[in-house]
Amino acid sequence: MKKTTKPVDSLEVADSASDAVVSFEFGLSRVTSSDLDDFVKAGWFARDLATPSEGEVVPNPHDYEVVVYKKFFLAGLRIPSHPLIVGVMKRFNLKFHHLNPSSFVKLSIYVWGCKSQGVELDLEGFV
Repeated sequence: MKKTTKPVDSLEVADSASDAVVSFEFGLSRVTSSDLDDFVKAGWFARDLATPSEGEVVPNPHDYEVVVYKKFFLAGLRIPSHPLIVGVMKRFNLKFHHLNPSSFVKLSIYVWGCKSQGVELDLEGFV
């Protein structure tokens, strides 16, 4: 039997015997302006670089926006990020919300490894 995917409301539960189910809805963000102030104090980014979500449940950032999750910062992401990260994302047509925290850890390990050995960072070398 061929499995298909279909968008569903995030409150629906997939029955294991049913078709494969996928949801593009992330739900409403619980991050408030007060939370952003705390993140600024932690040194994660400058306050003028962040705004809370405006009620979106499906990430659809404008060209000048990114969707970033708190876990990314706990994994070591800082804004502005290293140019290599931006290069990798452009090379593979990725947005921040397409990645998971371990992606940033792995990219950071490559940057750290190159810098600690005096090796010039290179996008092609990473790829």
